[in-house]
Amino acid sequence: MSQAITFSAYGAPEVLRLSEVTTPEPGPGQVRIRVRAASVNPLDLKIRSGLMAKAAPARFPVIPGLDAAGVVDAVGEGADAAVGDEVLGAPAAATPVVPRPPARPGRRSGRPGGGRRGRGRRGRRGRWGRR
Repeated sequence: MSQAITFSAYGAPEVLRLSEVTTPEPGPGQVRIRVRAASVNPLDLKIRSGLMAKAAPARFPVIPGLDAAGVVDAVGEGADAAVGDEVLGAPAAATPVVPRPPARPGRRSGRPGGGRRGRGRRGRRGRWGRR
């Protein structure tokens, strides 16, 4: 068994509950991820509040969370990942799970700039050279 935040009715954040859920097994071409980080996507809020009910009715109980990053801990037949791979992704309807980019020699991460945020190729001064 695993724990997950769920909701069984549309509404305000008060409808969210910590629930025990069965641990899913990956099907063909799927992977299961041990989530290390997740985010609240604006679409999650619209689904919970009921704003998406006409376009895409929810099947209760719902486990919100469209974006996640973590480590593959189980692999279904024919999946393009291996146990232990670091991945990020969203449900199949949104985007596929993609591997974390490898770090380049001399850099701390696979992100351009070596993992430093907000310092793209233009440095501290930004686009127009102002501070």
